[in-house]
Amino acid sequence: DYARSVAAAIHGFLRMPGNAAEPDDFRALVFGTPTAPVPAPRGLQTFTQGGLSVWRGEMNGRSIDLTFDHGPLGYLSIAAHGHADALSLTLCIDGEPVLVDPGTWLYGSGGVWRDWFRSTPAHNTLNIEDKSQSIIAGMFNWSHKAVAKLVESEPGTHWKLRARHDGYRSRFGVAHQRTVTRQADGIVVTDQLLGGRRVAEVVFQLAAGLGTDREENTVTVLRGDEPLIAMRFPDAAVDIRAGGDAPGQGGWVSPRFGARQPAERIAWRGEVGEDGIEIHLAAIPPPLR
Repeated sequence: DYARSVAAAIHGFLRMPGNAAEPDDFRALVFGTPTAPVPAPRGLQTFTQGGLSVWRGEMNGRSIDLTFDHGPLGYLSIAAHGHADALSLTLCIDGEPVLVDPGTWLYGSGGVWRDWFRSTPAHNTLNIEDKSQSIIAGMFNWSHKAVAKLVESEPGTHWKLRARHDGYRSRFGVAHQRTVTRQADGIVVTDQLLGGRRVAEVVFQLAAGLGTDREENTVTVLRGDEPLIAMRFPDAAVDIRAGGDAPGQGGWVSPRFGARQPAERIAWRGEVGEDGIEIHLAAIPPPLR
């Protein structure tokens, strides 16, 4: 009864359908019945202390939810449950995940796969030589922690977000800076390496069940036969793979603890310097019904 009461209160607070409150359930009667639906927030919101920016809007008739991670590696000094995902993106289209965080899979018994799921190459950001921004030193520990910071958050119709981290400075002499901009024809992701020039990889991990269609330097992401988004890269140096017998051979996602499944991982590889490289994302209008 206690668990049912708490669940009913949460459903009501979030304006979600759920079990009706019992007449003598004071908690659910107070919290479980919303007085009126609350409209979903739209536009750009930046949470500077938490290190996350969120944009909810529309693009070519599609509802878009985008997140940009510019926060710390993890909680407090040891960052035990952190993932090396600074400056990573996620993207939902019409409420369904498209570009995703790979998840966790397992903790103590995860072995090399646990290291993969919390590594930089598994996330939607830039990596150098397949190395993580922060250095893993055990199942929960890190010997080096990348420090990320938000540089710019400019709201408006053509909003802009810019952040950087120092995780590659001591090993490669560069800092990674990423700028995400809303333009009239889509979203532009610009990656720069400040202080030098290196061969780098920029990754976009797709949700399980999605497919791709590639034509030269443009990759179209599909759900079944329906195209969702077109991703235009600087050139055709793009590799798309799912699964594999060892970490890093292709994309994997963990939808829940203890489960993992193959999913296509889009990776562009090339030289990146202070002049930067641009990747254009444009939602494709939904089919006429």
